[in-house]
Amino acid sequence: MSTVFTNRRIFQGDSLSALLFVMALIPLTVLLRKTNAGYCFRNKTKVNHLSYTDDLKLFGKSKNDITPLIHTVRISSEDIRIEFGPDKCATVALARGRMAEGAENITLPGDKEISASGTKSQYRYQIGRAHV
Repeated sequence: MSTVFTNRRIFQGDSLSALLFVMALIPLTVLLRKTNAGYCFRNKTKVNHLSYTDDLKLFGKSKNDITPLIHTVRISSEDIRIEFGPDKCATVALARGRMAEGAENITLPGDKEISASGTKSQYRYQIGRAHV
């Protein structure tokens, strides 16, 4: 594990702040990749997470796949002293690319819970190319 020392404080709006934040999350990405959980596409490509800055999406076929991923994120967050906010999380069930019934709540230690997002919830996550 490496330590980064600076001669000045790094504030949230500083351009170096985002870089250091992303670097601090690299070990989490490595841990998530080592798990067997995830969603496998028809072409055998497996994905269990996507991340962009402070946004993380976890993927699995079932609650049994997602739960260990969530616990890995929670423990890693505690290790690097980043607050894990289950109140900002939700589970979503998808069927053929559309939101479906069947998302389940996930209980964390300390009786905290990640709630299921219903089919009426508004959520949009778009992956695409930026046009210049």
